[in-house]
Amino acid sequence: MDNIRITAEFTNQAGAPVLVERTEDRTGLTRHDLASGRHIFYGWRCDGCDQSASLTAGRPEDLAEAAARASAGKHASSCSKDRHDGSPHDHDRSTAEGDDDVSDRVDVKVLLLFGDQAEITADAADAEGVQRYPAAVVAADAGVTVSQLPGMRLTALVGDGGRLSEFRTAE
Repeated sequence: MDNIRITAEFTNQAGAPVLVERTEDRTGLTRHDLASGRHIFYGWRCDGCDQSASLTAGRPEDLAEAAARASAGKHASSCSKDRHDGSPHDHDRSTAEGDDDVSDRVDVKVLLLFGDQAEITADAADAEGVQRYPAAVVAADAGVTVSQLPGMRLTALVGDGGRLSEFRTAE
């Protein structure tokens, strides 16, 4: 991704920053995609709990920014985590030692991209086939570009209803 710009900053209850970002990623997009604004993303990330969200801006761009700001503000007002305080909510990507969520992680594979969605399958006996997730969110969680996703092996947390979140690159 290129051209990352902070457009707003909130502070969660623990004092950690929640940053609203505008990002551009032109990788693998057609002229039509670029003309329709599919290369622009607005999202937020919380330095306290390491959660993030992102959406394609499209047109009009100001609505996407407003939605990202509203979502970030809502998260900031309810999050009281500070990943630097040693709490069990610390999702340190470099190590899983002592992480209570490790048992809820599964191996997944990104099969392909379908528009702005990533088709993902989980390597679990009870997995329900292929699920679609916003490619920009998966890429942001994993710290890679959207164009790198197809064929990539990741890990993810399994949440309510079997939905996956907090994608990380597999070691």
